[in-house]
Amino acid sequence: MDGKLFAGAGGNAAVAVQVAPGHAWEEIPFAVFDGSQNSFLGVVRQGNVLLAAGTLGLYRSDDGGENWTHYDVGTGVLGTARLVVFGGRVIASLAKPSGLSFLKYTDNQGLDWNNFEPALAGSAGYDLAVYNGQLYAARSNGLWPKA
Repeated sequence: MDGKLFAGAGGNAAVAVQVAPGHAWEEIPFAVFDGSQNSFLGVVRQGNVLLAAGTLGLYRSDDGGENWTHYDVGTGVLGTARLVVFGGRVIASLAKPSGLSFLKYTDNQGLDWNNFEPALAGSAGYDLAVYNGQLYAARSNGLWPKA
């Protein structure tokens, strides 16, 4: 993303960033560390905006990851997250450590997040992928395509 590589940096509300062609990592906070574990789980770029997931919710940066705004999407503590860009939307598969999972999307670069319909309720979400113009959701009850 603009020559930057992002990686989770533990549970201290920081993300490790490496700028190409560098070999050093710099830790940048994506949230205020208040003693609660908050790990960086994933990031995607849409236009000039970075959208990310952390243990405590979703985040948005419009300055290349220097500053982040937190969005509480009502999921509680997350264990895993996968974000993809599909058809002008960013879609997030969010899963709690218990296995309960959520599909959320944004049409306005993360300013608002909505429940993805159909919700695919009753199954745990594992991953999202876009392949040949189609969105796939890997769930505990199968692989679900969305054209």
